[in-house]
Amino acid sequence: MKRYLFTLLAIFLSGSGLHAAEKLRVAYPAIAAGVAPVWITWEKGIWQKHGLDVEVIYLGGGSRAVPALLAGSIELFLGSDTGSYVAAMQGMKLAKLGVTMNSIGYYLMTQPGIRTLADLKGKVIGIGLGRDLPYIYLSKKLRDNNIDPKNDVKLLSLGGGQTGYMTALKTGIVQAAMILPPTSLLAERAGLKPLSKIDAPTLGGGVNTTQAFVERIGTC
Repeated sequence: MKRYLFTLLAIFLSGSGLHAAEKLRVAYPAIAAGVAPVWITWEKGIWQKHGLDVEVIYLGGGSRAVPALLAGSIELFLGSDTGSYVAAMQGMKLAKLGVTMNSIGYYLMTQPGIRTLADLKGKVIGIGLGRDLPYIYLSKKLRDNNIDPKNDVKLLSLGGGQTGYMTALKTGIVQAAMILPPTSLLAERAGLKPLSKIDAPTLGGGVNTTQAFVERIGTC
């Protein structure tokens, strides 16, 4: 279904009258299953089949998505749904064209010596550069287990996306971090521990753009 969504999106955009020479920049924030349609449609040539010149851009974190969109550096981005909703509530003229999934599964990966959630007290937990969806669900998970995310642990913002989180765990910079599949599998093979799985029912992997872009392609 995810692939079909992007096939329909490619057909929609190609029928809008976008100039063949015009590059369409599509960004994604992380190496995760929810943004796999970006790679599938690009590698299978679905965009090109419908006459679209698409550049796929890795942002390395959801906090960069909305600023890049509003600055005109990209035309579409996947994911970073919390950031897009917050921006829309603040008056930014954004538009969501669809979603790629109805739930997101995170793994709270830790160093091997951490056996329970209670062991996280006093530890350093890696998070993204902004208050994104993983941060929200991590905070809830901690509170549900009587851990105050402000006082009982130290939250450290990390760059480098999912691979950056795994590197920080392996080198001991942090003792835990929220990691998405398939990076979580690589982390487990590297000796890290999947302490807890957090399934978050949500309309995720949103295909986001600006209202101006929608209006422009609608009048082409």
